[in-house]
This record gives sequence, structure tokens and C-alpha cells, in this order.
Amino acid sequence: MEQLLTKIGELVSMEIDEVKDVEYLDKEMGYMFYINLEDGRKVLLSLVDSQM
Repeated sequence: MEQLLTKIGELVSMEIDEVKDVEYLDKEMGYMFYINLEDGRKVLLSLVDSQM
């Protein structure tokens, strides 16, 4: 799951021009990261393990 999250973050930051950076959150909170956009907005993405 962690490798998938890292790959998604890399692809998003490389392929979308409006993305400033990707900020990974504490693993204790789950598999989540913010996509920080150039205009200051943030998009939260969360990967949920279906076995939870």
C-alpha cells in the first residue's frame, strides 16, 4: 500500500502542472497525502485498505 501511495504521489507531481508539491502525512493516520496546488489550495487523498 505504501509503494502505491508513493507512486501515485510521484505521478501526480510530475504530470499535473498546477501541483506545487506532495506532502505525505504521518503513517499513524493512515495512507494519506496532500497535493499542494500552486494557488495555495490543498487536495487530500487517502488510500483505504479494504481489509480494515
